[in-house]
Amino acid sequence: MRSDRFFWLVVVLGAFFSVLMLVRSQVAGDQLNMLARGWFLITDGVWIPFGLPTSAGGKAPGGLTALVTGLPLLVWRHHRAPNMLILGLQIVAYVLLDRFVSRVTGRGGRLLFAILYWLSPWRLYHSTFLWNPNYMLFFGALHFWSVVQQRHRAKLWPSFLLVLAIGLPAQLHASAILLVPISIVLWWRGYFKIHFKGTALGAMVVAASLVPWSLAVLRDPALLPSGGGLLASGIRPLSYLTRGFGYWLRLDSLAVSDSMYCLDFSALVGPSAGRAVAPLLPSVWWILGLLTVPVAIWANLRLWRHSRGWWRVSPPRASDRTWLKGVVRWSFLVTLLACFFSPTTTMSWQIVVLLHLAVMPTVLAGQALLKSPKRHLALRGTGLYVGLTCALLLAMSFGSPMYRCGGYRCEAMNATHPILRSHHPMLEELGIEATCSFEVDQPGGWWPDVLPEAEMGSQAIRE
Repeated sequence: MRSDRFFWLVVVLGAFFSVLMLVRSQVAGDQLNMLARGWFLITDGVWIPFGLPTSAGGKAPGGLTALVTGLPLLVWRHHRAPNMLILGLQIVAYVLLDRFVSRVTGRGGRLLFAILYWLSPWRLYHSTFLWNPNYMLFFGALHFWSVVQQRHRAKLWPSFLLVLAIGLPAQLHASAILLVPISIVLWWRGYFKIHFKGTALGAMVVAASLVPWSLAVLRDPALLPSGGGLLASGIRPLSYLTRGFGYWLRLDSLAVSDSMYCLDFSALVGPSAGRAVAPLLPSVWWILGLLTVPVAIWANLRLWRHSRGWWRVSPPRASDRTWLKGVVRWSFLVTLLACFFSPTTTMSWQIVVLLHLAVMPTVLAGQALLKSPKRHLALRGTGLYVGLTCALLLAMSFGSPMYRCGGYRCEAMNATHPILRSHHPMLEELGIEATCSFEVDQPGGWWPDVLPEAEMGSQAIRE
């Protein structure tokens, strides 16, 4: 009963920080690009059939970006409306994952998963503001749920959803491609079955959703990315692999990324106090890492200990726990290979789609520790971890770039508040100016890729 009360306390804390961070979420360059696509859908009925600009040139394939931003704006014409959809999807994702985890690991594992996933700074940061990688958490969970549903026999609708969980988010962010080799390897090693009719039906839906984009590419081939994708051929430096390994461990810890930990409290406590606190922040980050990353290392080593024959086909009668360990091992190895062959330096948001699997080693190891004679030590460590997590989340909610107006951005491009060379009614009608005003009408400034400038009309987009 005490474990259940602690579990619900963690759930409430996760919900509290979710709402706090959502109502403080800000708009930067990527958010303007996404909102512009939704804006045209609700004001002019224009569905822009391509996504955001890619690092490989051109635009991301598919028009899903316009739908996931535009449809929430129909309900509430505010820039935070799409954020509510992201958070809603994340709640669904957690419910899907929680049911399986609680069945496999019991109350102790369920509590640890709530702490390491639901209360995770990585999850909260990537589910409370508008950004295309933030949708990956939901689709990663949906993909895993579809695999679980087909562990023993192929099913039509889970196979259908499995394909959608890969094909649709690929229109939002290229990191969804990582689910392709993971699916192939898990199917090859017997971890789930495939219903070929369901797969074909899902492929047809994905293909149909790409028809408008294909027609747009025929009219303008420049929309097509010219570089390689996430798994492009060509061996990269060893650092690409080590970064992937490092992020896998960090997703299971409090060693958050630079853009998440770019804390500036000047607006909250005043410039002088903010400057006084700033020199202490790097030391605090290292302390958080030294306290939590070794736990992730220990849990991952424990996952591989005594793992004889792990490469063999998964036996049909294997326990749920053994099956889950195999899924995590293979997903980890495929992720390392993907990072090794990636054409770009691996970043945290490229593997956040696997957050639910990255925390599983500690969930499994911690659940066993809670049943051992060291139970009291494990409980104290868990309480300390929750306390540190809440302190970090509170700091992020008021000091991280995407949750404050102004301040230092640590040269994080995805959190930059750009100077605009023009003005547009969207800035006022979606409450962007009221939340945090932009500097506008500056020659040589930046501008969203599809938004007409002041002297242009919406007809330019149709053309």
